Amino acid sequence: MYEQLENLIRLQGLDREVQRLTQQLAGIAPQIEESRVHLAASERELEEGKARVEGSRKDRRSAEKDLETQIEKRRKFQEQQSKVKTNKEYQALMGELASLKLEETTAEDRILTHMEQQADAEKLLPGLAAEVGREKLEFQQKERVLRGAEEKLRQELTAAEQARVGIVATLKPATIQTY
Repeated sequence: MYEQLENLIRLQGLDREVQRLTQQLAGIAPQIEESRVHLAASERELEEGKARVEGSRKDRRSAEKDLETQIEKRRKFQEQQSKVKTNKEYQALMGELASLKLEETTAEDRILTHMEQQADAEKLLPGLAAEVGREKLEFQQKERVLRGAEEKLRQELTAAEQARVGIVATLKPATIQTY
């Protein structure tokens, strides 16, 4: 009778151990996923930084093309200056040239703004790239540690379950049913 009671107490302890190990195992996958999500966020931030640089580059090229168009328009109007016959036409042409010069200045300002934005975005890229590299390394190390802990927990769980089976085999069926 005492032997049955001692086995039941050991069985209860093993059941608690199995439950504890199972809970710990269940907690490992979310920890790995959380680290993976954090890494993905850093990678996304780096990609957004690269996209900002490329966007500024494209905007600058577009502004440069606009400037070239404005310069070409102004040259055409300047060529017409010698062909003007009346003062009214001359005044209209001069007004158009002034307007085109203003548009050129605006386009040049936009180019400078885009160049500054691109430079600012490019300054951030090395830091972001280093951060992603560090995050990857941390993720790999954490995953390695967690996978090792997971394997150890699985081994402990298997051993506890085997010990439990051994104890259950020594118990009388009526005792097991009551337990």
